[in-house]
Amino acid sequence: MIPELTLPRPRGWPSHPIYPPADAKLRACLMNVGRRKLLQSLSAELARTPEGSHRAPEIYANARPRYHAVSTCALDKLFEWRGG
Repeated sequence: MIPELTLPRPRGWPSHPIYPPADAKLRACLMNVGRRKLLQSLSAELARTPEGSHRAPEIYANARPRYHAVSTCALDKLFEWRGG
């Protein structure tokens, strides 16, 4: 499990554990890393947040063609992938 970031946030930033400056790096990681153990844990933790529950499946849909079959099998179950 990935621990939530406990850094102080500027006024107006969301209170959930997504840290906006790291968002682009997280997306790049999910788009380019192929290791199932990393993809599965990062995706699952992202999907647990209110905002991430919408973003994680969208990132997965874009990244899925790049993933190895073992990774897609695990993540298909996580996101209840039906194709598309």
